[in-house]
Amino acid sequence: MNYQSFVRRNWGLIPQNIQREIGRAKILLVGCGLGSQVAVLAARTGFQEFIVADGDNVELSNLNRQAFREEDIGVNKAIALSRKIYEINPCAQVLVVPTFLKEEKEIELCVSRADFIVNMADPDDAMWRISEIVRAQSKTEIHPLNIGWLGYCLVVSPDSFSLEEVLGGKPQAMEFYLQLLNNTLGGIPQELIPLWEQFGDRILQGEPIPQLSITVSMTASLVVGTITKVLLGQKVPLAPKPILADPWGDV
Repeated sequence: MNYQSFVRRNWGLIPQNIQREIGRAKILLVGCGLGSQVAVLAARTGFQEFIVADGDNVELSNLNRQAFREEDIGVNKAIALSRKIYEINPCAQVLVVPTFLKEEKEIELCVSRADFIVNMADPDDAMWRISEIVRAQSKTEIHPLNIGWLGYCLVVSPDSFSLEEVLGGKPQAMEFYLQLLNNTLGGIPQELIPLWEQFGDRILQGEPIPQLSITVSMTASLVVGTITKVLLGQKVPLAPKPILADPWGDV
C-alpha cells in the first residue's frame, strides 16, 4: 500500500512532515475494548505502529460500542484488534500482547517501546504500576473514560501533575472513577445524577456501567486527536484539566 496515497485526504490539516511523524509514532493501547475504536481511528489517521494488550476475549455485549464483529466473538481482543488494524493498513506494525499487563518487566518493556500510552486498564494495582512506569520513563499517558453521553480523556505528561497527585492517592475499582470525576469535573455530571440515583447501588455492586457507541466514538476521537495535536506541536489541556466532548453543549 502506498502510504502517501492512503493519507492524501489529510492534506491541509496535517503537514507532510508531521504526517511522517505520525507514521513513525508508536501507540501502546492497554486494553482493547475502547482501545479498538482508538486503534481504528488512529490507523485511519495514518498511525502505523501499535502495541495492543488485553487478556479478555470478545463478547456479544461488546459489539454495541467496540470495533468488533460477530465473527470476533470468542477471540482474544488484542488478536482481533490487530486484524482490524491490518484490514485498514496492511503495512502497519502491530505487536500483540494477548494478556493483561501485570508483570513489571513486561510493562517496562512495552512502555519503553511506545511514544504514547493509552491506559485503559481496570483501576487496580497493575493500572497504577503502569502509570508509575510511564511517569518514570517521561512518556505521555492518556486516560480515556466514557461518561454517559460525555467523552472524556485526561492527559498526564512529564510536565503535568501525576495521576496520583490528581486523585490524592491510589483509589481502585469504582472509587477510582468517582474520585476522578470529583477531582477533575467537580463531581458526577449533572445530567447523570438521576441515573446514578436510580442505578448507583447496582453499579457499586458490580453491574456493568452503561456505555454507548456514541460516547465511545467521541472518546476515541479525543484520544487520537490529542495525540495528533501533540505531534503538531499544539498545546493540549493537561492533568488535572480533562479534555471533554459534549454532543449537547449548552443546549
